Amino acid sequence: IRPYVQVRNGGNIGFQNSNSRFVGTSEGIRKSGGSISGSTTSGRKITDGGGSYIGTNRSLDPFKNFKGMNKNEFYKLLKRNAYRSVTKFGKPFKTTGGNSGIYFLESGDLEISGNYDSKKAETFIIENGDLTITDDFKVKDKFPAFIVRNGNINVAKNVKQMDGIYLAEKSGKKFISEGGVSKKQLKVNGAFFGDLSNLLENRRFIGTHPETKLEPSVEINFDVRILEDTPPALEKFLGNDWKETAQ
Repeated sequence: IRPYVQVRNGGNIGFQNSNSRFVGTSEGIRKSGGSISGSTTSGRKITDGGGSYIGTNRSLDPFKNFKGMNKNEFYKLLKRNAYRSVTKFGKPFKTTGGNSGIYFLESGDLEISGNYDSKKAETFIIENGDLTITDDFKVKDKFPAFIVRNGNINVAKNVKQMDGIYLAEKSGKKFISEGGVSKKQLKVNGAFFGDLSNLLENRRFIGTHPETKLEPSVEINFDVRILEDTPPALEKFLGNDWKETAQ
């Protein structure tokens, strides 16, 4: 039967760690007008980008000691603490003052393509917008995850390779084959989570030598970087609370 999907080497796996949870900082430490408020202990120095701040008794990163709130609580905490702007893929993401590696785009679409190189694992959350992969997306070093809330993940028909973890959250949101039918093979090094029906229906690669060799239209390969440097927050949330039905 062609076309078909192949998952190799344990690809498309989920994560759950019930022993670790996030907790927020009780003092409400936050950058405000270039200063830090809510400090209770003097003499400690925290650096954030080019600035140094004295007098805080907690890390600026409210996710450092994560302990197990559900995903809605996590998003509330993220929105409350993600005040610092940082440009990623040409878009103004928000992040916390620490080094959490979690980036939040509250509205607007995001496009990615090309080669990506980061020295740390990262999680990108796109809310109320679509993620579109316009061309091959190859990751050189640490692994990224893309979580799309209330938006679709669009894969252009010309894309042949995608590295990373991709999750389309909220019911009714899907992986879409942008541009319709594609006769190219798609190789994914990482994992897909969500409704793949449109993407799989429109990927119709039948092989370079279909008369002698059976090849999948979509090939999902497990990448060991998922375990070596798991994107932040992913291992805590891809349990039952994040379950999406792949149709």
